[in-house]
Amino acid sequence: MPIAPPLPWLGIAVALLTTLLLLLSGLPLARRMGWVDRPDARKCHLAPTPLIGGVAMYGGYCLGGLWLATPSIPLNILWIVATCTLLIGCLDDCRTLHPWGRFVTEFALALLLTGWGGLTIHNLGDFTGLGVVILEASAVFWTMIFFVGIINAVNMSDGLDGVAGGQTLVSFLILFLLAIQAGRWQDAWWILLAMAALLPFLLFNLPFTPHSQARVFMGDAGSKLLGFALVWFSGALSHGEQPACSPAAALWILAVPLLDMFSSVARRLHAGRHPFASDTGHIHHLLLRSGYNKQQVFFILVATSALFASLGAAAFLLALPDALLFYTFLAVLAGYSWFVIRHPL
Repeated sequence: MPIAPPLPWLGIAVALLTTLLLLLSGLPLARRMGWVDRPDARKCHLAPTPLIGGVAMYGGYCLGGLWLATPSIPLNILWIVATCTLLIGCLDDCRTLHPWGRFVTEFALALLLTGWGGLTIHNLGDFTGLGVVILEASAVFWTMIFFVGIINAVNMSDGLDGVAGGQTLVSFLILFLLAIQAGRWQDAWWILLAMAALLPFLLFNLPFTPHSQARVFMGDAGSKLLGFALVWFSGALSHGEQPACSPAAALWILAVPLLDMFSSVARRLHAGRHPFASDTGHIHHLLLRSGYNKQQVFFILVATSALFASLGAAAFLLALPDALLFYTFLAVLAGYSWFVIRHPL
């Protein structure tokens, strides 16, 4: 097994400490500036909460990345897309953007990442059972759809203390292990760096007791940034000469946010509403109304994410057919969507 060089470990430590220091110093500043998320009927928190989590994670990731080798995608493009993603998220936090405005900006960033950065999904595997699906002229388009979809899935899951961060950490961990198993150490270090930037945030955001309140939120800036990282890692690892996972396995690694997003869109369309209108019908809302406290909801959703992600990774490593993974995922999605449409709480 290759021995890890010393500099990446220094980058990991820098990311941890930088994120932690930015959180500690930024909390009082955000309160003074009024950069907080205020409670309302749709939200689960009771007091104005600073929205600096995304900025802190971005700072830790950028500074820690100076000690890592250049990734497969040009580093300048990654930083530009990450920075623009963060800024658009901050704007959305401060002045809620219209859904179509969000989509336009997200598709613009996706075009930048695919057209200039070269991150495109060309091979979908044999997910239909009829042969390997190779995307040619449409590769950029479908990669952009994937980019926007994952960013919005993570954003929709960010409605309860710890949930979005915990689910993303699970996905990072599974992708990290798959990268190591495939011998893709360069990708593994960048994933570990993202985990290092995320962990300090979770210390301030997790529901350690049933009635505890998060001290900080990631905001749209943080959820979009984590979504971007998931697109980057899952897209990169599912391609190349030695793929660490398949696109079908990636569906399971990101399963719970995707299930929540698609079922929410189906539920709203069925009710004749805008597919991306905010409401209280997400998975965490349903569990809360079923009588679980927010600590229990956190553990249920993160454990479910870990189960689905582990199943997807194991299926890939056991070389199970992509079609089996894909159609099983569709069945779970259809079943859950039918349930929330027919049995609203």
